[in-house]
Amino acid sequence: MKLKVVLTAILALIAIGLFYYAIYMAIVYSLDAEPASMPALLNWVIVVIGGALATILGSVLGIKVIQGGGIREAFQEISTDPSKGIRNICAVLYLIALIVALICWGKLDWIDDPKQIADSIPMLSKTLIGVVVGALTVIAN
Repeated sequence: MKLKVVLTAILALIAIGLFYYAIYMAIVYSLDAEPASMPALLNWVIVVIGGALATILGSVLGIKVIQGGGIREAFQEISTDPSKGIRNICAVLYLIALIVALICWGKLDWIDDPKQIADSIPMLSKTLIGVVVGALTVIAN
């Protein structure tokens, strides 16, 4: 069991490292006004690992796929299980990455033109807005 935790932690660190590196490079290419020269692999890393991290965030928030229920039923409970530490750390690091993307997009004057900014920066920023709106909807209900 311990080997599983170690391997999971190593793989999670690799994924988070790749995700942060790809975001960093997207920012660099955008600041240099050369987003078109950003390798497609970096954008793919952001999309694929970001999707996995979004799923992890959903599981940390207790989002469950349910039949015929409302959004309130989808958010059952926030996980406080200490054995889920790696998952919780990944969720927090994902949220931090979304916030960094939003800040960088603001520093780049909210440009939404793929010729001037890597698409992943606005995409991640909009994802953060969606996460916040989803959380507020649950609170409001």
